[in-house]
This record gives sequence, structure tokens and C-alpha cells, in this order.
Amino acid sequence: MRIPQLVISLMIFLFPLFLTAQIKKDTITLLKTNRTKPAFYKAPNGKVYPVTFVSDPDEPFNIQSAICGEDFFSGTDRAKAKTSFAKGTPVKAFSSITQLINSIPLDADMQTKVTRTSLRIAEEKVNVRLAKNVFIYAMKKEGDNDYHVIIGDNKIKSQATLLNVEISGVPNKGDAASKKAIQEVRDFFEENFVQLCGSKYAVFATKPVPISIEGTIFFDIDHPAGQVGPTGLRPKTAWEIHPISKIAFL
Repeated sequence: MRIPQLVISLMIFLFPLFLTAQIKKDTITLLKTNRTKPAFYKAPNGKVYPVTFVSDPDEPFNIQSAICGEDFFSGTDRAKAKTSFAKGTPVKAFSSITQLINSIPLDADMQTKVTRTSLRIAEEKVNVRLAKNVFIYAMKKEGDNDYHVIIGDNKIKSQATLLNVEISGVPNKGDAASKKAIQEVRDFFEENFVQLCGSKYAVFATKPVPISIEGTIFFDIDHPAGQVGPTGLRPKTAWEIHPISKIAFL
């Protein structure tokens, strides 16, 4: 049975209104706790991205609501390195995550040089920029108040090289310039994504969010390659950009 043209026209007219209503009601900016129902994220440029919520089997803890709004870094391992930038070094631009990873030491070499008490070592004193071909695939707030943000260098997931980048918690101690820069990045991120909290990743698997990013590279001794991120979106390296110094939405 053929659907009358009038009905088709009416459906075409009403669908955007329905979608808009759903976005207003169920946008990610309202999702501060655990969720199973898919939602939408409306970016600053007005584009809409479907969001699903995926459990983190390696770190399933649920962040207590009392600390959801906190900004201060509460971790211990390599705390000073995680909350400081490489100073006095130029920013190196890379065209892709693949190119960045190919320019730094292998994970196996770094595992013999870094401990849980190490300050930032020479190999990590590099500032980098990824200005294009960068997409957010997943993000989650951690118990130490850092945000894990899984990015890829291709909008097609199966073709993307993945990397974990982190919006660090603000250090209680340290130089004023670093604290100010970290706080500004957090404020910008939270104004656009709000303060995600809970035990699940917000995932943009079908339509990742394009961004540009700058920060200092860091080798994560706590999380071996393939451990950070939701299933199917785990980088194959323990290298990170941590902390992020700039992030922008494209």
C-alpha cells in the first residue's frame, strides 16, 4: 500500500521538530550520572551527534556525586608530571595521530625509563598540536578528576588510530601559569560537555566530534596499551597527550 504524499510531507515536516524536542529534553548536557538510554549532543556549532553510554570493565567504579563538580587533581602517581606542561619547547604540529606516534619512542622502551614517581622525563618534554583530522570518540571522568578523552585521526572508526588525551585535574600546588591554563581548558570543556560523571563512557561511535588539540605528551605507566577506553575504542599505546593545553571544536 502506497503512503499518501500528504502523509509523507507531514512526516518530513514533523521529524525535525521531534528531533529538536528530543535534543532539548535529552541532550548530553543534562547527563551528569550513569545512563543507558541513547542521547544526543548538540555541539557549539549546532551540529547534533548521537551518544551511547558504555561501561568501563577495567575501571567500573562509580564516581561519588559529591566529587562530580570538583576540579582539583586527586591522584598520586606521577602527579607533578600529569599536571604540568613542557616549558620552553616549541609546539610541533602533526597531521595525524599516526604521524605523532611514529615520532616518539616505543612503549617497550619507555616502560624501562618511567616509574610511578617519575617527574616528566626528557622524552616527554614535547608539546604537540593536532589541528585537523581529529575526532572525539569517547570520554569519561575518572576518579582522580581527570577526563579521559579517546580521539581518533579518522571519522571512520575502523580506519582511525586512537589516542587517549586527558584534561587534567587542577593541581593543588604548582606554578600559577600551569594552574590557570589547566583550569581554562577544564572550564571550556565543561561548558560544552558539562561535568560528565559516573562509571560509563559517553561514546560517539557513529559520528565522532571533530576538534583540534594541543598539549604535552606523557607516558602512562599505570595503564598499559589497550587498557584505557571502552571496548572497541582502546588505543594501542600508553602514550597520551596529558595535560591538554588547548582544545577547540571545529
